[in-house]
Amino acid sequence: MHTKFAGSLTKSKGPVSKRRAFTLIEIMVVVIIIGLLAGLVGPQIWKQLGFGQKATAETMCQQLFNNVKFFEATKRIKVTELRELEEPLDEGEDSYITLQDDPWGNAYWLESSGRKRHVCSAGPDGQEGSEDDICYPSKEEA
Repeated sequence: MHTKFAGSLTKSKGPVSKRRAFTLIEIMVVVIIIGLLAGLVGPQIWKQLGFGQKATAETMCQQLFNNVKFFEATKRIKVTELRELEEPLDEGEDSYITLQDDPWGNAYWLESSGRKRHVCSAGPDGQEGSEDDICYPSKEEA
């Protein structure tokens, strides 16, 4: 019995499993490939994000413009500021709409020049009256 126990502690002569680790060069190659992919794909993702924000702002300007027209027809008053849309249509009701900021965190505004009116967003730069403003109807159409 003693010899049997001692014999079971000896190494077996079967196949020995070798454990292989990644070399530093292999890891560096993978990191470089990931970096190259991020450099090529990343700018395209940011470009699409910017496109989505502009599309959202355009849609919101159009919706707010239509809300102004409806509010004016219902209340029989001329809206001079978008904040007026937060008033209830009828006494005792909740506000007509709740104004939200544009995708860049700026407030929308109602711009009037004579009989032409536009609902605008300051756009990505956040400056009212700059080239990247988004308005509905667009100032070129009016």
